[in-house]
Amino acid sequence: LKPEQVRELKLQIYRQLLKQHIESMLVYVDACRTIPEERLPEIEKKVREAFDQQQLPKLVQEAGVSTQGEYDLYLRARGQSLERIRKTYFERALAAQWIQQKVSTEEEIPHAQMIAIYQAHLKEYEFPAKTRFEQLTVRITPEQSREQAWQKLAGMGNRVINGEPFSDVAKAFSEGLTASGGGTYDWTIKGSLVSKAVDESIFTLPVGTLSSILDDGEVLHIVRVIERVEAGRVPFVEAQVGIKETLREQRRADRFDEYLTRLRNLTPVWTIFDNEPA
Repeated sequence: LKPEQVRELKLQIYRQLLKQHIESMLVYVDACRTIPEERLPEIEKKVREAFDQQQLPKLVQEAGVSTQGEYDLYLRARGQSLERIRKTYFERALAAQWIQQKVSTEEEIPHAQMIAIYQAHLKEYEFPAKTRFEQLTVRITPEQSREQAWQKLAGMGNRVINGEPFSDVAKAFSEGLTASGGGTYDWTIKGSLVSKAVDESIFTLPVGTLSSILDDGEVLHIVRVIERVEAGRVPFVEAQVGIKETLREQRRADRFDEYLTRLRNLTPVWTIFDNEPA
């Protein structure tokens, strides 16, 4: 890259990271403003010990060096230092812990509110019918007539009826896309298959019953349903867990925004990007 391209790229990265960094520092300053001054050294010592034990070995390894001293030299060659990284880690760790205290969402979510949201979004909790099935396939080709294909597939079906494992028959004789995997298809939604004959059969055939030969034009099939789930709707009892978590996340985000607004009023911040032309 040319020097001007490098500078522009750096500015783009600064734009992306600056907002997050400022928010973290605002919270850090608020924590330092509130926590008794005599407690900060002890807290910082514990955080640094955690950094040195958990994070630093990974960073040294990723840098391709062997010792902390070599890592510090590696950083300094790039305009950084180990001490600065430790300081940043402490600031972010303290800010994260402080946010948890300031933006608490432990109070219970009202049951009526969860029911109201469920009722308002019933469509989102509906699901289509789906099934897992096995398939034997023979193709009609210039070298293999319809009658020959029919007889071959009928012989495969008889093997299954006589007790041979479906998967063994599929691997040995089937010409389908999943033959090498025993002819098994994972969960399939109604209407998603190209073959209308197969799609209709796997959603009407009793589970565990071998179908008759299905004629799909130039391809013949025999299918057997392994498992099927009919179309329905996730009941509220199951949905409420996700609804509750969504509401808590929304509540947490709202309170965090309110908290940051108060901090911005206490500590005005400006950046080089504030008065840039559009």
